[in-house]
Amino acid sequence: MAEPNVAAEFAADSLPAEQKERLQEVANELLNIYETLVVMRYVDPEALIRGPHKLSEELLASYAEHELDPAIIHLYSIMPYIDGAETDARDFFQGGAFFNQLSIGDVEKGRDPRYLSPGDGFDDERGQYMYPWYTPLSNCGNHSPIIIYDAKEHRIWIVDQIEGRSTDPVYCKGWYGESESTKDEASNWGDSSSSDWSDDGGSEQDMDFSDGASEGSSEFWDDEDDIGETRELDATVEDQAEVVEYDEGFEKIEELNDREREEAAGIKNQNSLDLVRSRPAGDVLRDIDRLYRALKELPGQGEYSHWMEPAILKLLYLNNGWPDQFNGEQFEIDVARAYATERARYFAEEPLRKVECHVDWAELSDRETKRYKKEVAEAQTPDNEWAARFELWKAEERSERNAKDLKEAKEEAERLCPDGVCQKEYDLPLWQVERLRVETQHKRENAQRRDHATSAERFKDNPEQLKRMKGQHRRALKQLHAYEKAFEASRIDAERLRPGVTFQGATSIKSLGRPDTLSSIASQKEAIEYMERYVQGVRDFGKTVPTNAPGGITAVEREIQSMEKSLTRARKRLEGSEKWLAEHGNMD
Repeated sequence: MAEPNVAAEFAADSLPAEQKERLQEVANELLNIYETLVVMRYVDPEALIRGPHKLSEELLASYAEHELDPAIIHLYSIMPYIDGAETDARDFFQGGAFFNQLSIGDVEKGRDPRYLSPGDGFDDERGQYMYPWYTPLSNCGNHSPIIIYDAKEHRIWIVDQIEGRSTDPVYCKGWYGESESTKDEASNWGDSSSSDWSDDGGSEQDMDFSDGASEGSSEFWDDEDDIGETRELDATVEDQAEVVEYDEGFEKIEELNDREREEAAGIKNQNSLDLVRSRPAGDVLRDIDRLYRALKELPGQGEYSHWMEPAILKLLYLNNGWPDQFNGEQFEIDVARAYATERARYFAEEPLRKVECHVDWAELSDRETKRYKKEVAEAQTPDNEWAARFELWKAEERSERNAKDLKEAKEEAERLCPDGVCQKEYDLPLWQVERLRVETQHKRENAQRRDHATSAERFKDNPEQLKRMKGQHRRALKQLHAYEKAFEASRIDAERLRPGVTFQGATSIKSLGRPDTLSSIASQKEAIEYMERYVQGVRDFGKTVPTNAPGGITAVEREIQSMEKSLTRARKRLEGSEKWLAEHGNMD
C-alpha cells in the first residue's frame, strides 16, 4: 500500500479558485438531487450526510493508493453522500446505486465502475479509462448506467455499463419513452369508473368522507381525484413540475455511430470515455434533479429496492400534491395501501398459478416417463436397466402425486376464481384491509425484533454495527407508524363501502397471513405421512432389484437414506411446532 498522503486533506490549497468553484457546483447540485429524494420520502433524512467531511488517515491512504487527483480528493471532502446504515434506499439514477466516497470499498470499485477489468495502460486497446481526475458519482446497479465526472474538463458522462454508450436523456431520447401498455396502466390504475366502489345509490355527500374518516383515509377509493387519461396525467406533470427541455441551449450534435466516433477521435483505447458523449457537469446534475421533480425518473426502480411500478407510483405522488404541495405523510400511507392492494391481488391469483404450475409439472413428468422408458428399453447391462427402472418408478410416483394435486388445484381455482376472476371489484377494499392487517402485524414484529436496546451491550465494542441496528429499528418504527395509519384508514373505508361484510364472508378465505399453528401442524403431519409412504414404496421397489444390478441397489439405498434424513428434520420441526402450541396456544 502506498504511504498515506496526509497533505492530500489540504489539496484544496493547490487548486485554482475557478476549479474549486466548479467542484463546489458538483457538490451543491448533487446535494439538491439528494434533498429531492428525501422530500420524495425515498431516502431517510438521517441518511443524507452533507459536507464538508474530515477524511480519515485510512481514507487518505486509500486515495493515495489509487493515486487520486487533488481535485477529486477535495470533491470527496465536500460532496454529500447517502449513508447506507441509515436508509433502505440503495437504487439511484437509471437503476444505478448510490456512491459513497467515504467508503473504501466504493472508492476501489470506482476505479473500474464498468467492471471491464482493463489493461494496465490508458493507450491499450482495452486499457484503463478512469484517470486520477475522474470519479463515479453513482455505482453500477444490475448492468445499469453509471454517472462519471471529469474534474479537469468539468463534464459528466452517463454511460451504459455493457454497451458503453451514453444514456444521458439529451442523447438517448427513448430512455423515458412510454409504451402503450404503460400508458394504459397509468390511466386505469385506481380508476373506478366501471366499478361499484361507491355506495349503492349513494349521493355525492355520501362519497365525501373527509369529515368522518381517519387521517389517511383520503379518497383512495374515490372516483373524483383519479386521472383517467394519459394526456391528463402528462398535463398534470407539466403543470406541477418544471419540464426538462433537453434541446434548449445545446447545439445540434451530429449523430455518429461508435466506429465513426472512434475513427474521428483517433482513439485506440476502446474503453476510453472520450468515445462517449458528455455534457457540462452542472447541466447534467440539474437535469437529473428536474427529471426526479418532473416524475420522469422515479426513485427505487433498480435491483436493490424495486419500490413500486412507475405508473402507480407516479399517480400516488400526483394525488398527494407533488411537487409544490406534497403531503409526504399521506403519500407514505397511500404507498402502504397501494402495496397491500398489489400483494392481495397476487395472493388472490395464487390458485390460478397453482394450476399452471401443476400443468407444467405434468408435462415434465410425461417427458421424464418417456425418457426413462426409452432408457430401460435400450439398457445394455442390468445395472443400467435397473437404474433407469428406478428413475422411471420415481417419475411415475411424481406423476401420480401431481395428478392428484392438479385435480385439487383445479377444484380450488374453480371455487375461488370462477371464470378466472379471483377478486370481485367491489370487494377490493376488503382485500386491502385484510392484507394491511397482515402487513401491519409483520411490521410490528419486525420493529420488536430490531429493538437495538436488547443488543446494545453485546455490540458496545462495535459502534458501526450498533449504529446500523439503531437505524434499522428507527426505520422499522417509522414503517409501522405508516402501516398502522394505513390500516386504520383502510378499515374505515371497508366498513363504509362494504358495511357488515367480512373478508372471510366475502371471499371464503380465512386469512391472507401465515397459517395458524394448528393448520401448520396439520400440514406438517400430512407431509410426514406422504414421506413415510414414499419411503416404504422405495423399500418395496428395492426388493425387486436383482442382485446382479448392484448399482440399482445402491441407488435405492441412497434414496432411502436421503428421505430418512428429511423425515428426521420434518419430525423435529413438528415437535417444535407442537411445543410452541402447548406454550403459546394457536397463533398465526
